[in-house]
Amino acid sequence: MRWILRPLALAATALLAGEAAAETVAAIKSRGLEATVELDDALEAHPGLFANLAAEGKRRIGTVRKEAERARRETPDFFRDGRK
Repeated sequence: MRWILRPLALAATALLAGEAAAETVAAIKSRGLEATVELDDALEAHPGLFANLAAEGKRRIGTVRKEAERARRETPDFFRDGRK
């Protein structure tokens, strides 16, 4: 499920000219999902953009969590052997 959140990270990174440290704004680890949303600290210079991306990431991670829980209930064989 990390690939779903990757566009947020790419959009945030594309705005930066140099490298900056990343701040984790949302993270979840459950039996069916491991996901994080990280935004570069340089985006804090643009408070509206940083807040918007953080909120969108948190909403998306909640949606993905629900989808992963549903998939785990409906297809438990897929999640055997430590697969997430």
